[in-house]
Amino acid sequence: MQKKKHIPKLTTMKLLEVENDRLSKNIVDLMLRNRLLKDQLKLKLKSPSLRRRSVAHVVEVFGVSERRACELLDQTRSTQRYKFVPPKGEQALVEQIVEIKANSPSYGYRRITALLQHRGWAVNYKRVERISRQERLKVLSNQPGAVDPD
Repeated sequence: MQKKKHIPKLTTMKLLEVENDRLSKNIVDLMLRNRLLKDQLKLKLKSPSLRRRSVAHVVEVFGVSERRACELLDQTRSTQRYKFVPPKGEQALVEQIVEIKANSPSYGYRRITALLQHRGWAVNYKRVERISRQERLKVLSNQPGAVDPD
């Protein structure tokens, strides 16, 4: 028969208190996460900019650190701190696109891309499409039932 080890009651109590503190922190973390997720479920966080705003909102409203908010919302901190730096010459390109659109409102991003490439710009259609969206430049389309005056 083996002897049972004698553990003093004081040590047992201390271990139980430490375990209780750890579990209490876990419960608080889970409750906070649950509250944050319920708050953020209203938003669809598809783009990094929306996720950045969401983390900033959580930091401001709930008073948690940025690190904690990023952890709770599954956002990497490098994405959170990223600052967009536009490429050189972006403003001149935007002005060119706006000018083309003002002269020919029916041109879409593909035709504008072709014109810019013909003028010597090294640009692809995705960049022109993105700039057109940002500048809210829409193609004028023919309305159904409208009669062309010939």
